Amino acid sequence: MKTWNSYANRLFRSADEKRSFALLFLLSLITGCSLSYYFVAVNTFLISNTDINSLPIAYILSGTVGFFLLKIYQLRQQKNTILRNYTENIIIFCLVSLLMFACYLTYDSHKEAHLYLAYLGFVFNMPITVIFSLNFFAICAKLFNLSQSKRLLAVVSSGEIIASIIAYLTTPFIILWLDHIYYLFPMSALFVLMSYIPLILLHARQPEQLKGHKTRSSYGKRIDLSFFLNDRFYIAIGVVTIISVGAIYFTDYSYLLSVGMLSEHTGIAITTILAVFFSIVKFGELLFSLLSGSIILAKGIKFAILLLPISLLLSFGFAAGSGLGWHNPIFLIAFVFIAKWCERVIRRAITTPATKVIYQATGPLERLQIEANIEGILNQISAILAGVILLLLSNVIAHDNLLDFLSYVALICFLTSVLWAGATLKLYKHYKGKLEVYLTTLRPHKERALTSSVPPLTDLFFSSNLGEKLQEAFHLAHQQNELTEAIRCYLPAIAQDHHFSSNNDTLLHKLEQSYYRMPSFFSRLSTLKYIGQTAFQWNIHSFDTYWNASDLSLRIILTRTANQSNMAIDEAFRFRIATLCEQICTEMAWTLSTKRDLQYLNDSTLMNEINHLLRALRQLLFLLLKVYSAESARNIQVAYDILSVKGQNEENHFFALELLDAVLDDSLKELVLPLLEPLPFDQQESKLKKIFPIHHFTVAQRLKDILMHDPNVVGPYLKQLVLEHYHHLTGDNLVAHAFKTSPFRNIRHQALQLLGEPVDHDQQEWENLCQILTNTLDYDVRKVTCLMNWACHDDRQGHGKSTHHSKGLINRHPYMVMQKGSQFAMWVDALAISLLKDVEIH
Repeated sequence: MKTWNSYANRLFRSADEKRSFALLFLLSLITGCSLSYYFVAVNTFLISNTDINSLPIAYILSGTVGFFLLKIYQLRQQKNTILRNYTENIIIFCLVSLLMFACYLTYDSHKEAHLYLAYLGFVFNMPITVIFSLNFFAICAKLFNLSQSKRLLAVVSSGEIIASIIAYLTTPFIILWLDHIYYLFPMSALFVLMSYIPLILLHARQPEQLKGHKTRSSYGKRIDLSFFLNDRFYIAIGVVTIISVGAIYFTDYSYLLSVGMLSEHTGIAITTILAVFFSIVKFGELLFSLLSGSIILAKGIKFAILLLPISLLLSFGFAAGSGLGWHNPIFLIAFVFIAKWCERVIRRAITTPATKVIYQATGPLERLQIEANIEGILNQISAILAGVILLLLSNVIAHDNLLDFLSYVALICFLTSVLWAGATLKLYKHYKGKLEVYLTTLRPHKERALTSSVPPLTDLFFSSNLGEKLQEAFHLAHQQNELTEAIRCYLPAIAQDHHFSSNNDTLLHKLEQSYYRMPSFFSRLSTLKYIGQTAFQWNIHSFDTYWNASDLSLRIILTRTANQSNMAIDEAFRFRIATLCEQICTEMAWTLSTKRDLQYLNDSTLMNEINHLLRALRQLLFLLLKVYSAESARNIQVAYDILSVKGQNEENHFFALELLDAVLDDSLKELVLPLLEPLPFDQQESKLKKIFPIHHFTVAQRLKDILMHDPNVVGPYLKQLVLEHYHHLTGDNLVAHAFKTSPFRNIRHQALQLLGEPVDHDQQEWENLCQILTNTLDYDVRKVTCLMNWACHDDRQGHGKSTHHSKGLINRHPYMVMQKGSQFAMWVDALAISLLKDVEIH
């Protein structure tokens, strides 16, 4: 019980999800009993009454009847609700089962009618199974999003597997008790009628999701042949469907031949062989279904859709070798049985759920019609083609020696599996493209307005000269020499060098050295912008130098610059980028746990800043991913654009994650994807704890942890807010004392206020200046804080007391303006204010 509870906690994300799952599982269970009893009856009768030449005819008839049944189903689907459609199918299958029972009772004594009875029962088997599958997964598509589908589809359909195990195990006893196999038909009819009960309960619970007519006019496009031929993704699905259906029918044909051969060699009844083998198959299906969600999530869609063709390829390769090379019937039959086991188990538990996930890339409006066309109509056409090919083979290849004939069939199955694997690789490629196209249509249109000028500031500031310099600096932003001028202002020694105008390696080397030595934010910002306009070729040493000297805002600019350089990175550089991705993921996990621990502080400003930090880290992570996987940079950018939209539809969010899953390396997937799932942290925590060091702290401990955290990650404004909260909560003056000598003006002022010590006499005037900058230039509080720390410098009694090394800078910087207040004088950097126009501070 404890094991089940643990499994359920990992599987389900909400109580509502669990209730819907329970009803779907019950529907699958009851329907599975019905289909299984019907399947055993018709397959047993078919094998007992047909020869090698007759089996392909049964496939052709099944495909032909199925084609017309699926056409009728498709027409009804366009007019009916899902509930009514499912109800009609229940009634039809009940009548078919009772009709078969009546026919068998009437004509059982007529031996010449047995072949036709076998055909009659078999032609309904596959089409009805396909129709019920389409109906069941249509309901699942209405109730489950992409993430839920990957987790739950295989598990919820395991009800049918459990039902099949029960049916196959009880079949020998039913036959022994009632003395004939055709009594399975009324049992099938009874169970399919019972399946209406969970269907009604589902509709009562989720009426909104399951109502609505699917008329042709409700679709954005007409779903016809041209619709499929004009899209390579649908063509790829069609090709895979044709080849896979052929491979499945070839596998089934070889399996039926093997059953007959085994029965002939051992004397075991065919019914017993079928019941025992399919019981083993169903146990395998059940086990794999329970693990399916974990397998698909861990290994990805590509692995899931390739697993079956690769398994068949290997099984039939060994089977063909055993028959043609060693002439060993035991190994031949064994490998054919293994292939059939793989076909049933892997297809049901992994391939089918993964294929349903692929269909979700088609969009909600067309999805059901597309599935009905491809998995319904095209499936039946493929069955007809497979039957024709098998009929030709049975007439061309001599089958007086069943061992040789079965060996050749195994060889054909091997070649078909090779084609299937190749077509699946093509499908996966187009699937990635389809995801990108679908998500691109959802991307927000970003329009950035570049400030060309500022309002007249003469009356707003204490000095009209500052307003004039700001106008001049903002005008400079539209000139090509803006960054050259910025370098001249912030790095005059380099600007005076005779190499400055040549953009050669010597200049870039000097810029790199000064970047590391000079702590000024704006000198570093100017350097990065300047390098972005050159043909600078990044390497692991230069990137590391700039990275280690940068804070979070500059790291984002640095990585964006590296992306724009179209550089080619070697394996050492890729390894370094992967390491940085891991570091950023760790910081994101730390930020998520921080957000969890501080959620009860009830401070929207603090929580907004933590959310902003999380978004900044995510932005930096995606920029690094684009450097690491340059060939997939477009896909990564599309995914980022979708994930960055506030209030994004959860379905689209999971599509973006699916696109990332398709393009990222396995090692990075394990780090990145769990952090991006749109789930509450308590549902993510157990998974994240296996990857990252996550700890629970009290509010006071977490606040102190933020204060001590890397200043290159946690910005000065967030630390200022946290310092205030921590002091009010604990009254700890030691921490405040530690920060009153902070190099950041805003933190230093906050610490002095908390300690009750006199702050700089310019504080009020500085706050007035900040308010003007905020209101007039529409700069957020983080930009204003950056200007406070890096672009404004005290001037007391004739010497430059500054936050950072501003002494001497005042005399040689043409955009430094003396701002005089009632009690203070301050040098304000107008060029710095201008440089922040298109920079986001974190």
